[in-house]
Amino acid sequence: MISGRHLRTALTTLLLLFLASFAGLARAQDGGQGLRETEKSTFRVIVLLFDSNDDYMGAVTGTAFMVAPGKAITNHHVVGGIPGARYREVYLIAHRDIGGKPTRVNVEREWDDADLALLDTGGLEAPPLQIAAVTPGKDQTVHALGYPGITDRILNLSQEEVLKPSEPTVTSGAISLFSSKGPGGAAVDTIFHTAAINPGNSGGPLVDACGRVIGVNTWQGAATVSDNAISVPNGQFIATRSSMLLRFLNGAYVTADIAEEACEPPLDPRIVALIEQQKAQLAQAETEKAAQTAAARQAKADAAQTRTLAVGAAILVVIVAIAGLIISRLKSSPGHAPTPPRPQPAMASPSSSPEPSSPPSSSPAEGATGATAAGAGSASAPPAPGDDWARGEGRPLPLILAGIAVMALLLAGLVWFVTRDKPEVKPAGQTLATGSDYVVVCRLDPAKSLNAPGGAESMTFTFDARGGCANGRTPYEKSDNGFVRATVSDKSASASRLELSPDLTRFKRSDYPLETADYEAMRRDRERIGKLSCPETGSEPDARLLRQLADTRRLAASYLTGQPSSVTAWTCSPVTAPKVEAK
Repeated sequence: MISGRHLRTALTTLLLLFLASFAGLARAQDGGQGLRETEKSTFRVIVLLFDSNDDYMGAVTGTAFMVAPGKAITNHHVVGGIPGARYREVYLIAHRDIGGKPTRVNVEREWDDADLALLDTGGLEAPPLQIAAVTPGKDQTVHALGYPGITDRILNLSQEEVLKPSEPTVTSGAISLFSSKGPGGAAVDTIFHTAAINPGNSGGPLVDACGRVIGVNTWQGAATVSDNAISVPNGQFIATRSSMLLRFLNGAYVTADIAEEACEPPLDPRIVALIEQQKAQLAQAETEKAAQTAAARQAKADAAQTRTLAVGAAILVVIVAIAGLIISRLKSSPGHAPTPPRPQPAMASPSSSPEPSSPPSSSPAEGATGATAAGAGSASAPPAPGDDWARGEGRPLPLILAGIAVMALLLAGLVWFVTRDKPEVKPAGQTLATGSDYVVVCRLDPAKSLNAPGGAESMTFTFDARGGCANGRTPYEKSDNGFVRATVSDKSASASRLELSPDLTRFKRSDYPLETADYEAMRRDRERIGKLSCPETGSEPDARLLRQLADTRRLAASYLTGQPSSVTAWTCSPVTAPKVEAK
């Protein structure tokens, strides 16, 4: 511990250090609710340095931010000290909404190459910031948060005011360059941006429009860097990328909250109101469409019923007409009148003289009477062909009635076929497969592939969608977006990300080349996670496997950055595997 005299001297020197900061104004911006929450997790850093005699040597200021409960990140050069310093004391001053006195913290881990340092904040609490695994495009706005000394100078803050909880300044800009090298050529993933930073911003977060960390601000404009005294032009500001930060945290066994989806910036309230209005209009249109659909279905049902009744009535009319015709034929046939006696040959009498036959009668009755009266003197014509059917002799009446019944049945069947309810065919949607027995047959999709290796034209594998396991030995992490797995090659300096769609119809493998040092580091980190083993067929993954899969995903997010060297995409057809009974 230091004496009161040393502490007063250190604080006085600290104030002088703030007054000596570079000139320039950090323009504060309001980035919405997400950005305001980010401010609460950003701290002012004060580092007091002492020599071997416990004499105060000077102070360094910077910025830090919370990445996990009890863990904060700043720059290595903020806490690294100066030549001749024997020890340091690091203090954090929280946001005004959190309050409290300056809190002394410990430096837990440092990475000189990436200029990062991990702080153990002890009892200081603040919401950890999300770390983006996907960096935004150059067309999106980014924000730099921090406590530059120039702001304190312009506001003419007293020593007591500087040490009180306050809020950070926020500057806004755009991304100008993604690079795999830092100033001076060091192999560090960096972001060149235009959000202004000044001395005191070092170690502060560079965030996207959603308030998620995409980098750690490290170098500012108008500064000299590297051994060759390269002067960085004013307006060029550089941050260490979040991929390096995630790699650093993985090595320190710190679990951070990683955002793997692209940022969707908050919309203007007027646009939100317009969207809500359009949603309401769409909902109303859907309601009206549903009512129209119901009315159309009802009209269709009524029309079908009307057609059924009409056809049924027509069938009935046909049946009645045919029956009436048959009855009319039966009633009008000679078979319904008394059957006249067959004419007999006339016997001539000696006393009678032959007389001419009577003329034909005008009616059947008269003809019959005349024939009777004529007696032996008349003779009738032979019956015409078919008269036996008209008289009811040999008529197949049962067959006629059976034909009518068959005709009625055929017409009734035709009416049913035309007016029946037809099932609606709905298009299949993409749903999450949940079964445990699938055989997935895949074929290469050249249009969606890039530099696909030879021999990848087709493949077949089994998949347990419930447990997320391929071929009974390779586990995948399951989410609403499907199934994902990251692997490190044991043959070359590369790693891969494998993605299977929720409905098992699309499979993609993305391969990323790695620098030798990164490849070896990733292999070590992957071995530390441990072997991944599939759960029993049809079972959900246990807590240990879920944790291992999440750690693997975070590890991949820190190394698999940039564009892949090859992408192999397949279109797949999943089928349910037949059950095999054990004997």
